Amino acid sequence: MNGVAFHPTKNILASCSNDSTIKLWNTETGAVLWTVSCDSAVLNIDWHDNHIASGCHNGKINVFDAQSGDCLWTVSGHSDVVRSVSWSSDGTKLASGSNDKTVRIWEVATGKELSQLKGHRYVLSVCLPLPDFFISKLFFKKCAWIF
Repeated sequence: MNGVAFHPTKNILASCSNDSTIKLWNTETGAVLWTVSCDSAVLNIDWHDNHIASGCHNGKINVFDAQSGDCLWTVSGHSDVVRSVSWSSDGTKLASGSNDKTVRIWEVATGKELSQLKGHRYVLSVCLPLPDFFISKLFFKKCAWIF
């Protein structure tokens, strides 16, 4: 198990694993609602409304419809493991952090890369708490960039 994330308003939990799957669980009954298989270990997941984003060992980012489990889009912009993904609060952007030493911002509607931030040794976690702010947590340098 690499990650878990609660739905913001429903009794649903998403989990991801080295077995290349994402599972959606009903937290009241323990029932698995659906399972999707990716083509690589899934290291991180994040929710926004009815969408789940995932970061994978092969450098890909996937966005899934949480109702059906259908993959809506996949991007392959990173050249190494994607350690973290995070939605902007309005759901229009997705941030990803990777062992390729970059943080990338994606436009969700198109999957287009909007920006690339370079300079970390490794990026373990990213978050987009507000539409105009960006925070990146670091592993080796023990500091944070705030934009």
